[in-house]
Amino acid sequence: MNLAIDSEFQSLISLLTAEERAQLEANLLAEGCHDALAVWAGESPTQICRTCPPGTPVSRTTSDIEAEKGAVVWRCQGCGHGEQRPWILLDGHTRHPIVTTHGLTFEIREVIGVLTREEAVNWIINHQLGRRNLTPDQGSYL
Repeated sequence: MNLAIDSEFQSLISLLTAEERAQLEANLLAEGCHDALAVWAGESPTQICRTCPPGTPVSRTTSDIEAEKGAVVWRCQGCGHGEQRPWILLDGHTRHPIVTTHGLTFEIREVIGVLTREEAVNWIINHQLGRRNLTPDQGSYL
Protein backbone atom coordinates (compact mmCIF):
# COMPACT_ATOMS: atom_id res chain seq x y z
CA MET A 1 0.00 0.00 0.00
CA ASN A 2 1.39 3.34 -1.04
CA LEU A 3 0.79 6.11 1.52
CA ALA A 4 1.53 9.77 0.80
CA ILE A 5 3.87 11.47 3.24
CA ASP A 6 3.13 15.19 3.51
CA SER A 7 6.28 17.09 4.52
CA GLU A 8 4.34 19.67 6.55
CA PHE A 9 2.50 16.96 8.47
CA GLN A 10 5.73 15.02 9.03
CA SER A 11 7.46 18.15 10.40
CA LEU A 12 4.88 18.24 13.20
CA ILE A 13 5.97 14.83 14.45
CA SER A 14 8.62 14.86 17.15
CA LEU A 15 11.55 12.64 16.30
CA LEU A 16 12.35 9.70 18.55
CA THR A 17 15.78 9.34 20.09
CA ALA A 18 18.00 6.65 18.60
CA GLU A 19 17.23 4.42 21.58
CA GLU A 20 13.47 4.97 21.29
CA ARG A 21 13.51 4.21 17.57
CA ALA A 22 15.61 1.08 18.08
CA GLN A 23 13.17 -0.11 20.76
CA LEU A 24 10.19 0.59 18.50
CA GLU A 25 11.81 -1.35 15.66
CA ALA A 26 12.59 -4.27 17.97
CA ASN A 27 8.99 -4.29 19.25
CA LEU A 28 7.56 -4.19 15.73
CA LEU A 29 9.83 -7.02 14.60
CA ALA A 30 8.99 -9.15 17.64
CA GLU A 31 5.26 -8.46 17.91
CA GLY A 32 4.13 -6.93 14.63
CA CYS A 33 2.34 -3.63 14.16
CA HIS A 34 -0.62 -3.67 16.57
CA ASP A 35 -1.77 -0.08 16.07
CA ALA A 36 -3.25 0.97 12.76
CA LEU A 37 -1.63 3.88 10.94
CA ALA A 38 -4.00 6.87 10.86
CA VAL A 39 -4.69 8.17 7.37
CA TRP A 40 -6.70 10.95 5.76
CA ALA A 41 -8.42 10.98 2.37
CA GLY A 42 -7.34 14.56 1.70
CA GLU A 43 -9.52 17.46 0.73
CA SER A 44 -12.21 16.70 -1.80
CA PRO A 45 -10.97 17.67 -5.27
CA THR A 46 -12.95 20.42 -6.94
CA GLN A 47 -12.87 18.61 -10.29
CA ILE A 48 -11.24 15.45 -11.61
CA CYS A 49 -12.71 15.27 -15.09
CA ARG A 50 -11.59 17.47 -17.99
CA THR A 51 -14.64 16.73 -20.12
CA CYS A 52 -17.34 17.75 -17.64
CA PRO A 53 -18.14 21.40 -16.92
CA PRO A 54 -16.45 23.11 -13.97
CA GLY A 55 -18.38 22.59 -10.75
CA THR A 56 -19.51 19.06 -11.64
CA PRO A 57 -19.81 17.29 -8.27
CA VAL A 58 -17.14 14.85 -7.15
CA SER A 59 -17.72 12.09 -4.60
CA ARG A 60 -15.84 9.23 -3.01
CA THR A 61 -16.56 5.63 -3.89
CA THR A 62 -17.51 3.11 -1.25
CA SER A 63 -14.94 2.21 1.35
CA ASP A 64 -14.88 -1.42 0.09
CA ILE A 65 -13.59 -0.33 -3.30
CA GLU A 66 -11.07 2.02 -1.65
CA ALA A 67 -9.81 -0.72 0.62
CA GLU A 68 -9.49 -3.13 -2.30
CA LYS A 69 -7.49 -0.60 -4.33
CA GLY A 70 -5.46 0.62 -1.33
CA ALA A 71 -6.22 4.22 -2.21
CA VAL A 72 -8.89 6.87 -2.00
CA VAL A 73 -11.07 6.78 -5.10
CA TRP A 74 -12.82 9.98 -6.23
CA ARG A 75 -15.47 9.80 -8.94
CA CYS A 76 -16.94 12.50 -11.20
CA GLN A 77 -20.71 12.52 -10.79
CA GLY A 78 -21.18 13.77 -14.36
CA CYS A 79 -19.46 11.05 -16.36
CA GLY A 80 -18.32 8.52 -13.77
CA HIS A 81 -14.60 9.08 -14.44
CA GLY A 82 -12.62 7.87 -11.41
CA GLU A 83 -9.28 8.89 -10.00
CA GLN A 84 -7.19 7.13 -7.36
CA ARG A 85 -5.21 9.13 -4.83
CA PRO A 86 -3.02 7.69 -2.08
CA TRP A 87 -4.05 7.94 1.54
CA ILE A 88 -2.19 10.71 3.40
CA LEU A 89 -0.44 9.58 6.57
CA LEU A 90 -1.42 11.49 9.73
CA ASP A 91 -0.07 9.21 12.45
CA GLY A 92 2.56 6.50 12.09
CA HIS A 93 5.40 8.45 10.47
CA THR A 94 7.98 6.52 12.50
CA ARG A 95 6.34 3.10 12.25
CA HIS A 96 5.63 3.32 8.50
CA PRO A 97 9.24 3.17 7.24
CA ILE A 98 10.04 0.38 9.70
CA VAL A 99 7.12 -1.84 8.69
CA THR A 100 7.66 -1.22 4.98
CA THR A 101 11.41 -1.86 5.18
CA HIS A 102 10.84 -5.18 6.93
CA GLY A 103 7.75 -6.15 4.93
CA LEU A 104 5.56 -6.27 8.04
CA THR A 105 1.81 -6.19 7.67
CA PHE A 106 -0.06 -3.20 9.00
CA GLU A 107 -3.55 -1.80 8.94
CA ILE A 108 -4.74 1.69 8.21
CA ARG A 109 -7.58 3.55 9.89
CA GLU A 110 -9.18 6.55 8.26
CA VAL A 111 -9.57 9.57 10.51
CA ILE A 112 -13.22 10.49 10.14
CA GLY A 113 -14.45 14.06 10.30
CA VAL A 114 -11.25 15.73 9.08
CA LEU A 115 -12.29 17.62 5.95
CA THR A 116 -9.64 20.31 5.48
CA ARG A 117 -5.87 20.54 5.64
CA GLU A 118 -6.14 22.85 8.67
CA GLU A 119 -8.25 20.24 10.48
CA ALA A 120 -5.65 17.59 9.62
CA VAL A 121 -2.87 19.74 11.10
CA ASN A 122 -4.94 20.30 14.26
CA TRP A 123 -5.63 16.55 14.52
CA ILE A 124 -1.90 15.78 14.33
CA ILE A 125 -1.04 18.46 16.91
CA ASN A 126 -3.68 17.21 19.35
CA HIS A 127 -2.38 13.65 19.05
CA GLN A 128 1.23 14.73 19.41
CA LEU A 129 0.39 16.67 22.58
CA GLY A 130 -0.83 13.39 24.10
CA ARG A 131 2.51 11.61 23.63
CA ARG A 132 4.25 10.44 26.80
CA ASN A 133 7.77 11.18 25.58
CA LEU A 134 7.08 14.77 24.44
CA THR A 135 9.52 17.23 26.02
CA PRO A 136 8.25 20.58 27.33
CA ASP A 137 10.03 22.33 24.44
CA GLN A 138 8.34 20.07 21.89
CA GLY A 139 4.95 20.67 23.50
CA SER A 140 5.54 24.41 23.46
CA TYR A 141 6.44 24.28 19.74
CA LEU A 142 3.16 22.52 18.92
